[in-house]
Amino acid sequence: MLRKNRVNKLGEHPICIRVTKNGEVCIIATEYSALKGDWDKRNNMPKNHHPDYEKVFSTLEERLKTIRVRMDELVNSNPDCSTKEIIDYYKKYKEPITVNDKPVATGENSESMKTCMTVKEYYDILMARMKSKGKHSTAGTYQPAFNWMNRKTPLDELKLYDITLSLLEDLWAFMVKEKEKEKLEGKRGVFEEATLFGYFKNYMALMNSAIAEGHISPLDSNFHLFKLHENFKPKVNPRPIPIISIKKIMDLDLVPYSRIWNSRNYFLFSFFANGINFKDLALLTRQDISSQRVLWQRNKTKVDCKAKLNPKVEEILKHYEGRCFQNYLFPILTKDYTSEQLFHRLNGIRGKTNKDLKVMQKLAGIEVEISFYTGRHSFVSALQDLNVPDNEIASFIGQSDGKALRNYLSKLSDKKSDAISDMVYSEMNTVV
Repeated sequence: MLRKNRVNKLGEHPICIRVTKNGEVCIIATEYSALKGDWDKRNNMPKNHHPDYEKVFSTLEERLKTIRVRMDELVNSNPDCSTKEIIDYYKKYKEPITVNDKPVATGENSESMKTCMTVKEYYDILMARMKSKGKHSTAGTYQPAFNWMNRKTPLDELKLYDITLSLLEDLWAFMVKEKEKEKLEGKRGVFEEATLFGYFKNYMALMNSAIAEGHISPLDSNFHLFKLHENFKPKVNPRPIPIISIKKIMDLDLVPYSRIWNSRNYFLFSFFANGINFKDLALLTRQDISSQRVLWQRNKTKVDCKAKLNPKVEEILKHYEGRCFQNYLFPILTKDYTSEQLFHRLNGIRGKTNKDLKVMQKLAGIEVEISFYTGRHSFVSALQDLNVPDNEIASFIGQSDGKALRNYLSKLSDKKSDAISDMVYSEMNTVV
């Protein structure tokens, strides 16, 4: 269809695809447009004198064919689906499912089900691919997730099409039960529900990847009916500690340059430097200091961050001047590392830092269990106590929740940023 109520700078109207089910209409935009005179109203296609007639015609024809296939697939598995669900399903699986440029047959007796990989086979492929691209952190989140799946049913006994709605629901119930059992037994390192939620995101991602690569058809499994965000809402339990507890950690008498002393400095730097996370802290160099501020790009969200060098931050950094490898601010990285070595190095030092923080927690008489990330949560909590607006808090900690918010955050002035940092530092100095 031609959207005649909209016109671009060239005076052309957007070409769209209209999907209708039970009187409900949804529109899918395309990258093409046309003048009224170049559009065939009867056939709802461009006329042959349209400048890009062949390209537009073949593209629209292919997309319409794919939409009809995807619509039939979804309606067969979920007759009550809405038009919006059809559009979402099409966008998720818009490309025709092919292997070696040939369409994949679907259904119980299809070749895709007869020759389907096991979950372990495809998992091993994904792991090798991630590691070859240096994505060791991502691969590291997949490993515990699929270790849990393997505990319930061995991965080499599961075909990709076995990952269904009922299997995922059963697996969730199994993991929750095991988690509660381990808690009662007093085992350490029992995961939070938010971690469990992350594991299931990995299961869904693996299946979506397998479908995109043609190893399985959407028709071979109903896993897409599993609505993660609707079925399971993770309970995130941030554990901030008040400024008075930060002060207790700061006042502990620790041996200079000992491991626990370094761990305290990493933790305090994170708190005073806007809750910087461990990897970003470890990668900071002297070149990241400019105009009395430390500047970095958050590795996770790619958002630019900055923190004022208040007296405590300067005091911490002064201890390490001339003592670190290649101008790093902290003695965490001591040589050149491959991406895999870097991943393991950061995990190892972060783990030791967290152990040291547990010792400091007891020495300082703090009841809340703390970790390195507590510094980030505590910084956010301190800003909230000082009535700093949420959007400015997001700027400080490098969050990226929405395009409009990112556009605003990028314009937060140095003067405003410094003023808020000063508020936190001043609040610390009022604690006796």
